[in-house]
Amino acid sequence: MMKFLIYSTLLLSLFSCAYPEEPVATVESIGQSNIVSKGPEKGKLLLLGGGITEQHVTLFKRFSGDSSSTIIVIPTAFSDEEIAADPQFDKVKRRFEKLGIPNITILHTRDKDQANDASFYEPIEAAKGVFILGGKTERITASYANTATEDALRELLNRNGIIAGVSAGSGVQANYFSSQEKQPGFEFLQGVILMNHFLAKNKLFDHSLQILDHAEYLSLGIDNNTGILVDGTTFEVVGQSYVAVYDGTMYHRYNDSISNLGPLSDQFYLLQNGDRYDLSARVVESNARRAVIPMTAQALSAYEGHFQAKNKPFNVDVFLENDTLRLQNSWGWKPYAILPFKKDLFFASNRTMWFQFERQNDTIKGVKKMKSIVQQRINAEMVKTIGK
Repeated sequence: MMKFLIYSTLLLSLFSCAYPEEPVATVESIGQSNIVSKGPEKGKLLLLGGGITEQHVTLFKRFSGDSSSTIIVIPTAFSDEEIAADPQFDKVKRRFEKLGIPNITILHTRDKDQANDASFYEPIEAAKGVFILGGKTERITASYANTATEDALRELLNRNGIIAGVSAGSGVQANYFSSQEKQPGFEFLQGVILMNHFLAKNKLFDHSLQILDHAEYLSLGIDNNTGILVDGTTFEVVGQSYVAVYDGTMYHRYNDSISNLGPLSDQFYLLQNGDRYDLSARVVESNARRAVIPMTAQALSAYEGHFQAKNKPFNVDVFLENDTLRLQNSWGWKPYAILPFKKDLFFASNRTMWFQFERQNDTIKGVKKMKSIVQQRINAEMVKTIGK
């Protein structure tokens, strides 16, 4: 209850400021100078603010290979005292076993010469997933920045692998991480200043001067038990708390609109699980602003039908009206448009909802209603019972 009250108070304070009568239609934030924000061209990043949840592990395992794959774990952010107390990293190994990741290889050194030795970074070359643990971010860069080990991590991404990090292990992957001062990271996530433990450790305004002094960068504050899955030029929030965004704008969730802030504002807004953000445009993704692929009325008609949920008393009717596919659910809501994102995948025009149609022998047999296609959170799995 106390956590709920704190978050409620925080949200009220964030959105109590005066808004312009008409939010801007085209958003251009103070951070949109010549600095480009984007993730790696290939592969994915899973950046966690603090703590690893089952939700995070599920995503990591999906992109890091099958259950037999060996994961590289880098605990170099630990202090020397912590390592001396557990030199074989038995605690780390037990932790990952409990997370359902039994096959791990520990990679750790304080010696840059060793980090440039092929025999040291060779395990990365055979892996699809790396997990960088928390501690002090400076210890990671001191060991691996501008070394062959850092190059091997980049090559893992080029092989469509995934690099996850928690706390310091996520901050090091950004352009900069914010501690007592702005410090350089590996730049896997470019054009971004990253802050961790954001709400849990009351860091809301600790970094205001850094953010205002470097407003050309996008600044993100990731809270505990929360992370972002970065895929190219977008990221999706994954977790139980929030990600704060400083991009020179204010996102108004209640009416899905965006307005510009003043050039010296340190205000931010919060994104929650399932929200998506366009790094290249520095704007919250919205189904109302999402691009639609062209599809003929004849092609759209293939999706018409009555669909019944497998495990609950819920059904939908999908029908074509004025060359637009519409959906009517059994809860009595007004029919709403669902628009083609790509073949067999549609999105609702008025809410964050996705519909993945399934085929058998080129015939539509069912549809999955999902809140997030990345996290594959299925709200209802339905089978087609009546045709057009």
